[in-house]
Amino acid sequence: IVLLIVSLLYIVSIAMRSVTVPDTDIYVEFYNQIDPGNIVSFALYSFEPGFQLLGHIVKLFFGNSAILFLAVVVVINIVLILLSIRKIAFRLSLSSCSINFISAIVLYFAYFGLFYNAIVLRAGIAISILVYSTTILFKKDFNKKDVIKILLLFGLALTFHLSSIVGIIALIFSRRSQRLTEKSYLLIWCFIAFLFFSGSSVYIVKGLLSVVFSLFSLLSDSDYKKYEYYLSELDHLDFQIPYKYLFQLFSGLLLLFVKGNIDTIYYKYLNLYFIGLFLGAIFSSIEQIARVTDYFLIYLFILQWMYFIQSYGRVRGGKSFLYPISVILQLAFVFRIINPTY
Repeated sequence: IVLLIVSLLYIVSIAMRSVTVPDTDIYVEFYNQIDPGNIVSFALYSFEPGFQLLGHIVKLFFGNSAILFLAVVVVINIVLILLSIRKIAFRLSLSSCSINFISAIVLYFAYFGLFYNAIVLRAGIAISILVYSTTILFKKDFNKKDVIKILLLFGLALTFHLSSIVGIIALIFSRRSQRLTEKSYLLIWCFIAFLFFSGSSVYIVKGLLSVVFSLFSLLSDSDYKKYEYYLSELDHLDFQIPYKYLFQLFSGLLLLFVKGNIDTIYYKYLNLYFIGLFLGAIFSSIEQIARVTDYFLIYLFILQWMYFIQSYGRVRGGKSFLYPISVILQLAFVFRIINPTY
């Protein structure tokens, strides 16, 4: 019941957000213009077909309320995240008490949930689908039936956002990734930190893009014109220290020191996370690179959840009050950010 109440508070707060929140007006306008069942209208919008189909289904059953449509998006993400946590908890032989799930949901919304439920909706659903797919892909007894499930989930993710191909490729290669030694992880982290703080990203990106555009120059003049805008972006590359990435980088260092034995799935997520940290360091000079690296770094909330569960166990006594306090503070923060007029 407590988990349901917490989830409903997130759903209501985000669904009833102000239209001044970036992209919200676009999604509301899209939903209002939907003619349920008219598949031909798919060609009128640039949104991926899965997201458009979702809009048609919601409007067909729930009518013209855009708030309900926005709420359904949050519900889908929360359900997928909770199903993922339940599968991981079962693998770790954890109890099904609500506090374990609430802590995971709080971490999800603290790091990524607000952005991917209130602003970048299509990619948010695609990412949630991929998170859930890891609980199948990383199974110890992975079989042929699971292959079919994974292919369906990957296909579904692509129908919500084509950029999910990045996350899909990463997951395929991470299927057989192995745990490294603590020293190896530490050396890799130090190398990533050096790349980031040295400002190497500007020179690496300029070098890579120069090669790419030298190939474009072989195209005809008319085709080359299409890419001139991207070439001009080279002038805007600059060394910067994004606070979000800085937090993710040092969180990665903390995750190396998990206590005791932990299931191998932890290190599969950790390997994915470190790939994201590496890409983030290499391409940190590109302002929107987080849209790509989040397909790797999204697993931070799972890693931290597993870290605290494994290292400290269930919080008891006076410390247990930290959970409801943190939830209340976060809900207040969420409501204030997405409803700035209040």
